[in-house]
Amino acid sequence: MNPEPEPLAADQPVDLDKWAEQFLVHLATDRGASEYTQRNYRQTLVEVTRWRRQECHAAPEWETLQRDDFRAYLRYLGRQQLGRAAI
Repeated sequence: MNPEPEPLAADQPVDLDKWAEQFLVHLATDRGASEYTQRNYRQTLVEVTRWRRQECHAAPEWETLQRDDFRAYLRYLGRQQLGRAAI
């Protein structure tokens, strides 16, 4: 059994790819999302990107991710002692 990789530093900058940035623009312009909603989605996208780089040593390719990829991320969050509301 492989040990779990060390988490990447929370302050380590993460550049979002064009897909994530386009989604954030969509939220702001097409959906009229509030600043807080945009901030929360951005933070989640950064966290998922950081996790994916840690787990797969590559940024997420959003157009190819499958349900199991997202389930793996949720399992990872569950191991972080977060409550359901936080997840």
